[in-house]
Amino acid sequence: MSLKYIIFKTNTASKEAIYSHLKKCDKLFIPHLSKRVNLEQYSDKLSSKAITFEAWKEEELVGLIAAYLNKEGNFVFISNISVIKKESGKGIASKLLNLCVEDAKKKKLKEIKLEVASKNKIALNFYKKNKFDQITEKDGLVIMHLLI
Repeated sequence: MSLKYIIFKTNTASKEAIYSHLKKCDKLFIPHLSKRVNLEQYSDKLSSKAITFEAWKEEELVGLIAAYLNKEGNFVFISNISVIKKESGKGIASKLLNLCVEDAKKKKLKEIKLEVASKNKIALNFYKKNKFDQITEKDGLVIMHLLI
């Protein structure tokens, strides 16, 4: 698992780069991301309103975490974690998640939350491996959190 050629950045991806990335990752989501959101509108929202933690290989966005800061609730909500198929299994998602956790700690936040489809066993296992706990499950979604 080498991250030798991967450059990690924060808040640099354009909406076009995010859109291109999400199109490549669409079918990796369960259910497919495009069945839940308009990818173009979602990319615009992420690029303008979310904090993005990015993994780049040359000029290609290969990994992305997009999160929203909820100051009133003192937590971060992760809206998206995705890595393109040809780069999966190399530790990119874990590194991006670590960057997100470190950013939340610097901002003195107490928790990171996310939702994942209950059918997405790979994602559920990833979050459990990274110490997220299940809060509740309803309508096919598992709500998880990490206390920091």
